[in-house]
Amino acid sequence: MNTTSDTASRSRRLLLATGLVAAPALMALGIGFEPAVPAHRVATFEAIAGQPGRYYLAVLATIIGLGLLPVVGAGIAALVQRRGRAAATWAAALFGIGGIAVAVGKGFQIISWLEAAPRLAGYREAFSHVGDQVPFGAEVFFIVGTVTLLSAAILAAVALWRSCTVPRWLAAGYGVCWVTALFFSGDPGAGAGLAVLPLLVVSIPIASALARDAAPEPAVPPAGSRPAHPAAA
Repeated sequence: MNTTSDTASRSRRLLLATGLVAAPALMALGIGFEPAVPAHRVATFEAIAGQPGRYYLAVLATIIGLGLLPVVGAGIAALVQRRGRAAATWAAALFGIGGIAVAVGKGFQIISWLEAAPRLAGYREAFSHVGDQVPFGAEVFFIVGTVTLLSAAILAAVALWRSCTVPRWLAAGYGVCWVTALFFSGDPGAGAGLAVLPLLVVSIPIASALARDAAPEPAVPPAGSRPAHPAAA
């Protein structure tokens, strides 16, 4: 038995299982604690200006959660070893692309707001011009990233369903929870954070299945070896 290789494989699976849970947890935390967006754009910027520390910490948590989505994709691919392998591989790639794209779009948004405020007279004027400050590429990153994540979620659910590595109701629930999270988390706030929580809940048993596969197998005696017998009296 290659003990070193087995240990590395178990460690890798445990790391991927952790990422499966950490990503939605950080996204729910970040989106939920980000100041809610009022209908009026000026009020939005002034709400952010009133509690900048909370805003930037929340956005940082969201970006880290999005950055862990490649780990989520790799975890799904590691769990699906036979049927559904192709769908899981595509899901892993799309999770990586989509997560990074949305994170980059969020980063552009923060940079634009930071650049807008000092150059203008006040937060009210800054937010009235913030649309001019946000580069068009940021919106492209948001749109492409969201569509890519939606495709990744559907493929991941299909892969889990076909592989039967988890109950099929859990595979279907994983896809539905991803769609719900993407649909309702566009505008931050407590309600959007709650929309991501079901994704965290269904991710826990999937991560447990991956971690369970990482548990060390009982030692098997080499072929041809004979069990020891007590000496005859």
